[in-house]
Amino acid sequence: KIEQICDKLLKDSEEKKIIRDYECDDEPYEAYKTRSECSLSVSKPLFAIGVKINAIPSEPNERLKQFYTMSILNEMLYSRSSEMFNELYDKNLITHSISASVEQYNSYFFNEIYSESSDPEAVYDYFVSHINDKKKNGLSLEAFELAKRTLYADNIMMYDSVDDIADALVTNYLEGTELFENSDIIASVTFEDVEEMLHSAYDERCYAMSVVNPIEKEEK
Repeated sequence: KIEQICDKLLKDSEEKKIIRDYECDDEPYEAYKTRSECSLSVSKPLFAIGVKINAIPSEPNERLKQFYTMSILNEMLYSRSSEMFNELYDKNLITHSISASVEQYNSYFFNEIYSESSDPEAVYDYFVSHINDKKKNGLSLEAFELAKRTLYADNIMMYDSVDDIADALVTNYLEGTELFENSDIIASVTFEDVEEMLHSAYDERCYAMSVVNPIEKEEK
């Protein structure tokens, strides 16, 4: 029925060949733009800190392990039990949790950390300082074990949701990996893997921040 309606309403057009070329031989190492701002109808500034990661394995399961390694590191660095969240909260620089997510495919890989704050630049400065401190003084093995168990449990709980299963099936298919291998790959991530990820992925030249300011700020 939908097809019949489309055939009736949509006009015929000349068939065009679409050429998709996602290869980039001259991708720079550093972030293209370190700051971006706009003003929208929000009550408090929203920010997102992006971390561009240049090392992307060609083998699908290695990329998946890289994804879960970064996800465990995110849980260690930005969860509600983390040092960063509690210090920013105590300083009234954030009002609720920090969110972090990993975006990865075979041609790109970046990490994003986002929340709301009355002073995004102060949060950014703390973020840079905190990451440098962790790179210098090391991560907590106890925090690693907790974060890894959390991620493993989230992966198992995914099977209670039809939507989450469908999303995971599509993602695994496009990446060339197997859905039921995810738990084994999470289990294979070591503390040393996470430490190496911290040092290799977090490079200040690859940081960028985007801020959405309230419209009222621009008017003042």
